[in-house]
Amino acid sequence: MRKIVPALLLLTSGAAYGGDRLPSVGDWACATAGQRNFACKSPDDLRRFDQLARSGDYEAEEKWQNEKEATGQCARLGDGKMVMVEDRRGSSFCVRPRGETECFWSYEGEIISKAGYDAEQEELQARFRAEQPKAHVDVRGCL
Repeated sequence: MRKIVPALLLLTSGAAYGGDRLPSVGDWACATAGQRNFACKSPDDLRRFDQLARSGDYEAEEKWQNEKEATGQCARLGDGKMVMVEDRRGSSFCVRPRGETECFWSYEGEIISKAGYDAEQEELQARFRAEQPKAHVDVRGCL
């Protein structure tokens, strides 16, 4: 398990994103295992979440998140969750999870093209197998 954590940090750091890994409006994409991985129906709510997260007041951040999740105004996007990119403004995407009718705003580093996500998962699997040749690794693609 120790070997997986550093590789996962590389995948979620945002440094690898760019070029063909950024989806376009109208593309299916994947939510990542990013630190935030939190999305809101309102761009204003997403900005408020960012303010609370950056403030270091984790109690207020958690309380705010729980309240927004309870009302359905915000949601946590799971790692590998397939989403349709419906809009983009600056470094934010409005994504609609598969099967849902409304889009949620999330940051660029939290959304990656399906091909980019699947490639990163394959790379992670190859690295882990090289380090742990007898270990079984079940790396899934974007769902």
